[in-house]
Amino acid sequence: MMNVCFIFMLTFSLLSAVDEIKLIELRNLYEQAINNEKANLRLANLIHSDNNSATIIGYKGAGTMILANHVFSPISKLNKFNRGKKLLEQAVKQDPTNLELRYLRLTIQTNVPKFLGYSKEINTDKTILINGLEQLSDKDLKNRIVDYLLKSSICTNDELKKVSLWKNK
Repeated sequence: MMNVCFIFMLTFSLLSAVDEIKLIELRNLYEQAINNEKANLRLANLIHSDNNSATIIGYKGAGTMILANHVFSPISKLNKFNRGKKLLEQAVKQDPTNLELRYLRLTIQTNVPKFLGYSKEINTDKTILINGLEQLSDKDLKNRIVDYLLKSSICTNDELKKVSLWKNK
């Protein structure tokens, strides 16, 4: 019986490690995708699976919106953006407390052209992220969120002070 428990725990920990590696790879590709079409396509291929978790749907949406940067036709750009926006909003609705999804949406909304009208949730997402840093156990995600908030121009001085407390923690 003890061997069965050990094997089960080992299998579970290996699967968790694989999921963590995949998430870090997704995050790295996401950050590269805006300037690198190949990274954007690799991101799309990596998330093209039957996994319908909110996080994967969010990455599908964000990756699809970024693909709009790599097409020429304005109509194709808008179609990709809108398709990705729908997926990302679906993911946030499915899991509204997921900080990774809030981070994805914030990075998209703070970087898309204003005329697209996709900036209504910047302050909400920023506040949720800042307030959620303390409870966030994923160090990789925490560092990415902190780095983004510190580099972006969306935080007030008081918010920057609060966020800087989490730098490299």
